[in-house]
Amino acid sequence: MKLASIVPKWSPVHKLSRRLRPLPDLDPVEAGPTPQAVLPAELTELAAARPFASLGGPAAWPVVGSAGAFIGVDRTRLDQLFGRLRERFGDLYRLKQPLRGTETVVAFSSQDAEKVFRTEGIWPIRPGLYPVRMYNQMHGLNNGLLPGNGQEWSDLRGTVQQAFLRANALQPFMHQLETSAADLVAALSTDRDDQRRLRRDFMQHAQRTTVDGVCWRCYRFIQKVSCGSAAFRDPDERSLLLHNIGNFFSLTADLEMHINTWRYVATPQWKRLTHALDYFNLMADKWITTALSQDTASEPNMLAMLLEKGLTRPQLKALVVDFFIGGVDTTSMSLTCLIYHLATNPECQERAYQEILQSAPPPGELIAKEHTGRLNYMRACVKENLRMNAPILGIARKLGKDIVLGDHRIPKGKVVFMVNSMTSRSGSEFCESSRFLPERWLRCPAAEGAPAPAATTSAPSPFASLPFSHGPRMCIGRRLSEHELLVFATRILQRFRVEYSGRPLRLKMQLNCKPDAPIQFTFVEREAEQAVRQQERAAATA
Repeated sequence: MKLASIVPKWSPVHKLSRRLRPLPDLDPVEAGPTPQAVLPAELTELAAARPFASLGGPAAWPVVGSAGAFIGVDRTRLDQLFGRLRERFGDLYRLKQPLRGTETVVAFSSQDAEKVFRTEGIWPIRPGLYPVRMYNQMHGLNNGLLPGNGQEWSDLRGTVQQAFLRANALQPFMHQLETSAADLVAALSTDRDDQRRLRRDFMQHAQRTTVDGVCWRCYRFIQKVSCGSAAFRDPDERSLLLHNIGNFFSLTADLEMHINTWRYVATPQWKRLTHALDYFNLMADKWITTALSQDTASEPNMLAMLLEKGLTRPQLKALVVDFFIGGVDTTSMSLTCLIYHLATNPECQERAYQEILQSAPPPGELIAKEHTGRLNYMRACVKENLRMNAPILGIARKLGKDIVLGDHRIPKGKVVFMVNSMTSRSGSEFCESSRFLPERWLRCPAAEGAPAPAATTSAPSPFASLPFSHGPRMCIGRRLSEHELLVFATRILQRFRVEYSGRPLRLKMQLNCKPDAPIQFTFVEREAEQAVRQQERAAATA
């Protein structure tokens, strides 16, 4: 019997009960099509482990769980909260979710991350993004790759990864990538004051470039961008998309990290989030309709190709929404941080520039596979930047079987949140972890340039820095994102020497990470700088 039927209609309880929504089961039970088996060696380890109840963590209270630990914490600096709790409880502790009562294990060690990924199964369960899953369930939508799990996720992933992860997956995007890079460099050249300093935040330029990149990714494989990108030539339309993307990340973080009354009552934050998701789905429908109306025989496009490979239209729509969520802010943030590190480490910038002079083609020609194979130091800069400034706070998995983390037994069904953005900057994982040292990623640093510092001699764990996650759920756009960063940074350094004189970069960390203040670089033309040096040398010899 419903509560609304047994209380007077004038009662406030009646009005509240009419707003209450059913609580759906948003988590699958198993990590794969069959339960994961526990091996004999694992049984011995589990028997010797300490019980889960002895694992430390902040105090948990009825209803509110561990929400008390979040009181007074800046919601944009969740890394500070996790860091303080780490100092108190070590590299492994637990938090209790408000209302839901489920417990999350927070892990910092690369050894623990490795064990979680080694035992996640073929259908890893990625918990979180519950507001998105509830929205999709209420509207009968496919969950896509980001919030999806189980068979639904597996069917979509199996089809899409053939287009994104094969060896020549980048080839169709090369021309448009070069066009986007040229547009970015041109915009940076015109948006400077008399002191050659950017008038606007560099992040805005990076976001515009990545928005256009998502457009041409969804439409054309080759040459000319169709009306998909042209739709965002309108600054107001682009701003609206970026506004909704920003709202999505901030609102989802707030709804998930605090007392989640939104699961029962349509709170103001929930309404704002659904407005953003309504916009994403409306745009996805528009893009798919436009793509399918084009002549795909003469100019193939990705969306039509994926339909031919067996994707249904609901799956395709979910995939386009994933592009909005995962393909704009993360790449633009990573590019901003990469240029920052090159600007604040002039010796690294100069070494990268000298390598570009020797190995990269001039603007207008494609940076092809044979070029990237020679841009070893530039690729190391990209990798080091992703280590120091991971695009997301951490990675979560729901365990498909009992495992041992640290010296504690973690039962099946518990959620493990690996704070990889902090692990990758930990002194226990990387020597001189606070320094930007691309040399640590070179196989033979001394043979490829200046001698490597002593800090780069020991190989880090492959699970210490995972900006794109790992295993079956590794980011499907990893190959494209890394190549985008390489091409954009290469073209910028070819044209400019970059300087920065502001305060040190700090990131806001919620679900995703981004600079907490505008970043305005100074871009000095390489040709102008060389002309000045020639004049100085001529004057000195006169």
